[in-house]
Amino acid sequence: MTLRAVASMVLLGVVVTGCGSGGSSSSSLCSDYAQLAQVKGTDKATLQKAADLYRKVADEAPASVQSDLRTLADDEEKVAAGHAASVDSNAADAAAGRADTAVTAECKGK
Repeated sequence: MTLRAVASMVLLGVVVTGCGSGGSSSSSLCSDYAQLAQVKGTDKATLQKAADLYRKVADEAPASVQSDLRTLADDEEKVAAGHAASVDSNAADAAAGRADTAVTAECKGK
């Protein structure tokens, strides 16, 4: 899965392929992760909502990818603040890939 090339389109949807809506109601990680797929748009409020969700998922995710998810949250906030050029899209893409793999594995079967 690749990051959108245009930084202003940011990271929304990058890390949201694994859980879908089939996550267990007892699994807040899977539920919160699936909510990221519903976040659409590039206005400041939407980007902040995505950042907040990434941070929430980071708190629930396996330790191995918590830092990656926080990086994605930081990137969302940079874009919301008008600093899209400061986002390293290669690093964000790598972080998104690692996070997606780990969270998808965690949510599989739930």
